[in-house]
Formats: sequence, C-alpha cells, structure tokens
Amino acid sequence: MIYYNIFMKKCSLYFIIFIIIVIIALSGWFSINGDFEKEEASESEFNIIDTAGSLSEALQKAKTSDKQVFAVFESDTCTYCHQLRQNTLNDAQVMEKLNESYVVVIINVNDSPEIASKYNVYSTPTMLILDSEGNELKSIEGYYGPEDLIKMI
Repeated sequence: MIYYNIFMKKCSLYFIIFIIIVIIALSGWFSINGDFEKEEASESEFNIIDTAGSLSEALQKAKTSDKQVFAVFESDTCTYCHQLRQNTLNDAQVMEKLNESYVVVIINVNDSPEIASKYNVYSTPTMLILDSEGNELKSIEGYYGPEDLIKMI
C-alpha cells in the first residue's frame, strides 16, 4: 500500500508537469501564429474582392485614375498572409506608397479560385502589380516587411 501511494504521488506530479508544458506550448503557438479570424480593412484603405466583377471594377478604377493595380492574394489559413496584413500593409509608409500609385485589392484565393488560377497564383501571399488592362507587370511572392516591400514597389 505504501508503494501504491508513492507511485500515485509521482504520477500526479508528472501529470501536473505535463499539463503545464501543454499550456505553455499552446500559449506560445497562439502568440506566434496569431488569430485566424478574417480581418476587415476599411474601404478607404483597401478593396477586398471576392468576385471577378470586383476585379474588373478595380481595373476600371485604375484606368480612370491613371494607376496600376496592386493585387494581394491571400488565403484563410496562411500565417504569413495575416502577418503581411498586420505588419506590412498596415504600415503608414506602405499604405501611403500603395495608395499613391496603385488601386489596392486583396483577393482571397479560397473565395476566388478562378482569379488565382488566371494569374497562376499557387502560393500565398503573392502580390501582383497589374496594368489597368489586367496584364501582370510584376510578381512578388512571400512575406516582406514594410521596408523591403517599399523597395520592391
């Protein structure tokens, strides 16, 4: 009986340590990966499109305002897409540069697979610079911080 009590105390201690490790690991994972809820950009900042008709409208707006289109392709489960939105696209200098020269659209590939297919977007995040006719001028794949993205556009 004494051995049983000692055994149970050790098992309880190991179980508590295991639970603490799991809690620490999960809290670290959530802090690194962030929240996977869709973030809504305000209409004055960027246009979020989910249909080809909206892309046509963005191209028309680019044509009338003598700008190019900066299309950001993202997906729901892409960690780097969320970081790109939070860290890079929300940066004041990046927003100023983009709004000065481009009509910015954010395209969710889960909602608009036909647009992603048309532009051969197979990974996210992918950023494309399009002329007002919809022709691809430049492709930027992957996550970039604010300073690096400004240099590229």
